Amino acid sequence: MSRTQGHDFNTRHVTAPSPPSPNRRRSLRRRWRRTWRFIIGPVGVPQSPWARAADAALFFTLIAAMLFQWYAAEFICSRAMIAHGEADVEWSSKGMTLVPAEPGDGAIQWEAWKEKCGWPFATVIANEGLLASWSLDDPPESRAMGPVSPEDSIASALLDIAPAGVGLTRGEGRAFWGEIFFGTAITWMVLYFAVRIPLVFLRTGMILHTRHLAVRGQQRIQKGKCPSCSYDLTGLDYAAKCPECGTLLW
Repeated sequence: MSRTQGHDFNTRHVTAPSPPSPNRRRSLRRRWRRTWRFIIGPVGVPQSPWARAADAALFFTLIAAMLFQWYAAEFICSRAMIAHGEADVEWSSKGMTLVPAEPGDGAIQWEAWKEKCGWPFATVIANEGLLASWSLDDPPESRAMGPVSPEDSIASALLDIAPAGVGLTRGEGRAFWGEIFFGTAITWMVLYFAVRIPLVFLRTGMILHTRHLAVRGQQRIQKGKCPSCSYDLTGLDYAAKCPECGTLLW
């Protein structure tokens, strides 16, 4: 035997695994699409009750998400401080004015706040009016922290140092449409799955229950009993209905 022949004799030929057939790949994709439709989208043909229930859940949860965003923009609000400060004041011919350092006729503290409304993002933001409190020595006067009216002698001085966009009264709310869009999308997703998941479990339970009844009925038929009530049908080979429950036998 030649050397080449001996080498060929001892060589092991390993067969490469065959690639999955096109039919198998299509079957896997079909099963995945069916599973996805079962969990997420309408199930079955459009005329089926489950498809109509899924479409109704999709539509009404969108309406509910939009209404919730409107409610959150109106009533779910929080406050955040923009700026605050403290200064000495003194009387002048123009009323109370701010002075950089003592001595003065009293002291004033002021705050500027903004209101943020919306969930899960702040969709409407508005600047609130200035708040101030002061204490004067001559004439003696003190006031707790609260809104400042245009008639107050310190109003013009506060407006000079207030942050941009902050006045004595509440400003107009500014809507942020990007936050409104994404907030509605997140709320819609949460509401839809809150409705859709129970529907999926309900349909799964009904399918399993139907299959269980079919298997149990077949087992009863094999034992010569009624598939519905398990009534013994011995001797009733030609009966069209079960004498106990009236189930059609054939």
